[in-house]
Amino acid sequence: MLAEVVRSGFVESRHRGTLVVLEPDGAIAIAAGPVGLPVFPRSSSKPMQAAAMLGCGLRLDGALLALAAASHGGEDFHVAGVRQILRDAGLAESDLQCPPDLPLDEAARAALLRAGGEADRVHMNCSGKHAAMLASCVAAGWPTASYRDPAHPLQASIAATVERLAGEPVAAIGVDGCGAPLLAISVAGLARAVRAIALAQEGSAERKVAEAMRGYPAWNSGSARPEAAMVAAVPGLLMKSGAEGVCALALPDGRAAAVKFDDGAQRATVPLMAGTAFSCLARKLAMAGTRGWAVRMSPVNVSTIGAYIREQREQAKVSARQLAQAAGVSSPYLSQVERGLRRPSADILQQIAKGLRISAAALYEQAGILDDKPGETTVTDAIMADTEITERQKQMLIDVYESFRKEVVAEAEARAATAPDEAVAPSR
Repeated sequence: MLAEVVRSGFVESRHRGTLVVLEPDGAIAIAAGPVGLPVFPRSSSKPMQAAAMLGCGLRLDGALLALAAASHGGEDFHVAGVRQILRDAGLAESDLQCPPDLPLDEAARAALLRAGGEADRVHMNCSGKHAAMLASCVAAGWPTASYRDPAHPLQASIAATVERLAGEPVAAIGVDGCGAPLLAISVAGLARAVRAIALAQEGSAERKVAEAMRGYPAWNSGSARPEAAMVAAVPGLLMKSGAEGVCALALPDGRAAAVKFDDGAQRATVPLMAGTAFSCLARKLAMAGTRGWAVRMSPVNVSTIGAYIREQREQAKVSARQLAQAAGVSSPYLSQVERGLRRPSADILQQIAKGLRISAAALYEQAGILDDKPGETTVTDAIMADTEITERQKQMLIDVYESFRKEVVAEAEARAATAPDEAVAPSR
């Protein structure tokens, strides 16, 4: 189970799926679910496709290259960009073979309909990719009418690029919602691929795609899309979501992640990946700094954290057996933790937090894993001390961090407000 929808303190829905997180060196740090089984990555594969097209002779950069790797919102600047790609290649909108569609962006869709417009190919969210595929064929001297055929030289080149970046063979070939070939790889392979693009050497096709997506996030998604906001907020973040609950991201230090929700839930992808990206950043900040700063990593305060866990458990009216089962530990182990006889790891604390339905950050602070005492370096201090990002980027990172802290406080206040008086355990 990867995500829960909680209403008024009650878990209303659950989304299960597969998640993999890679360390900076590419090793698997977290594997939840069958990360080696193939899935259709849907539009998360577009950065790989764009890199392959550059290798075929496509001459795009900047905003238009970001658009070639986009699931765009159909805003006016997206449509103008698609038309420019086609025009520069001597092509017309009628050459596009993606299906007609209305803009994904609500405002753009409403404006088009008010103006008497209707669904067409250029407004379809994959039209940037299709225009770039056509332009690649023109650059290479290949036929354009059959550019979607899996046997076409363009699609063969894309398949070879996907296999190289993912580090595994394509398991199956299907048809994407836009009509282009869709190549199945594992969730782990998807994470490896986006990591390879994020770390690509200067001047390579992959590096050009990464720089375009980072530099023009609104062109790669939309002005009001959460993916664009995340990329703008997190320096060096590379992120691409896809249909049916798929998303992949990578940070410039090599950390990467990919997810596929079993039920295809789109609503869960961005919140989960935002939390994953923030966790990766927090972990990076918490390690001995490579830029002259560090966040103090204190020993676990065994007695304090045990008492806190017991207090939270009793307030939530959760038995020790229930919490042990939810956290994946034995009842005797949990009992020893609550009595201050065992030192829980950060991973165990995270599972306990999930069982208590509280933020793991609350347990980490109680345990002293991330210590924010006066006189010591805080996460905010570390961000402000970084010399490689702008002041605006620093403030955006701090805003994200503070939003998580406020969420912890709000959850605690909500529990206190809704819990009956007799359910609150006395202070210890």
